[in-house]
Amino acid sequence: MKRTESILAILALALISFPAGSKPAKQTVRPVMVAGNGDLDACMSTSSVKPLKPGSFLSVRAGPSVKAKEIARLRSGDAVWNCDSAGAWAGVVFNPKQRTQDEGIACDLGPSNTARRPYRGDCQSGWVHGSYLVNLAG
Repeated sequence: MKRTESILAILALALISFPAGSKPAKQTVRPVMVAGNGDLDACMSTSSVKPLKPGSFLSVRAGPSVKAKEIARLRSGDAVWNCDSAGAWAGVVFNPKQRTQDEGIACDLGPSNTARRPYRGDCQSGWVHGSYLVNLAG
């Protein structure tokens, strides 16, 4: 009898936690778009990550939302290309092996005079909250 009561209690709890018809939260995924700027660069500017508390990092996400999956981490001073935007979010391209603007950001952004397209180069791309970036050029 106790086992049956335990199973029923677990099922009742599950129904409360997951009401009928509810769906799990959908992950926000949005590719970072580059080009489409005519004769201008494929990405409009470069930035660096603002100074963060020691040991802290800036999460790079798969889409412009805190609910989107974290796909990488940037540190204070890391340089990025600003290629896209969505409200307060910046779509960035970065090379984790080249951390500063002085080292350059070699990311093969491709031709700028083509239609707007998702970034598919050798570097990483994702979304960060723009309030954590300092504009360097552009």
